[in-house]
Amino acid sequence: MSYHVKLNELEMDALNEMGNIGTGNAATALSKFIGKNVDMNIPKTEFVPLGEFVKSVGGAENIISCIYMQITGDLTGEVVFIVPAQGALELNDIMMGKKLGTTTELNKIEESAFKELANILAGSFLTA
Repeated sequence: MSYHVKLNELEMDALNEMGNIGTGNAATALSKFIGKNVDMNIPKTEFVPLGEFVKSVGGAENIISCIYMQITGDLTGEVVFIVPAQGALELNDIMMGKKLGTTTELNKIEESAFKELANILAGSFLTA
């Protein structure tokens, strides 16, 4: 089934503002979690058909680390936490107290930590 989301300018502005507030909360949570200053940004808010999603995050040749979560309850939907692959490795080094550049691939424990980080950030974003 295909659908198109049509929002007026005021609704898109409100959605962008919610994204900015949510991102600010997530950045604060990440900063506290890793004990370092963090900058995050949302370049734009858009609705992308699933078939065009890969293109919207840089194309098939762009390697990323991604966590997909479904939201259920009073609010339903999906959250996708996307980090450039190198950024995920560096976040792991910071979380695990390693020298930057040490991790070259995530093992089970590091993968679990990355998933927990995504969970914390998504929760912080949605709580805002």
